[in-house]
Amino acid sequence: PTTAPGSLLGVSCVANYSTRFIVRVPPSWMVEPQDLSVLFQHPVTLHCQASGFPTPTITWMKAKGDQPSEYMSLEFGPKLIISDNGSVLIRAVEPNHEGHYTCQANNGIGSALSKVIFLRVNGECSILSLDVIVENFGNDVRISNFTTHCHIFIHADEVHIGDIRSNFLSRITSSFLLVVIS
Repeated sequence: PTTAPGSLLGVSCVANYSTRFIVRVPPSWMVEPQDLSVLFQHPVTLHCQASGFPTPTITWMKAKGDQPSEYMSLEFGPKLIISDNGSVLIRAVEPNHEGHYTCQANNGIGSALSKVIFLRVNGECSILSLDVIVENFGNDVRISNFTTHCHIFIHADEVHIGDIRSNFLSRITSSFLLVVIS
């Protein structure tokens, strides 16, 4: 048999093609933010970490008022630091840090993740007036002439003024004021 020039008779070919697929993945929580309670002047970390592709951007905001309806961006500085993983470190918590925070993780794929948390600051209990009168009437106790921003607890024959969550209590008995730190 004769073959014409340029003919492929009797020749086999194999073609290999490759392509690159990019799989985009919406954000998912690695560490979901949680409500926290911290003592005044202590450090706290607000955790928020998400995975996905492309890597999600983490955004933190704080509610302007007592309710989580209107938010403002956090002002980062020496006392308030955002880490590379998206968590926020507050070096020494102040009363103005208490409130609702939202963490959002977004990478433009699917829906963004968002979680609202509440940071409670358990402050030192301060008694604003020490002119306290405690009168015991059997099972009833009357307290007068004092001002405080703390909670009041009555236990047996003692009155406790303080925030039980922070383990800081002032104990008032019939004639003196004793500060107890437990």
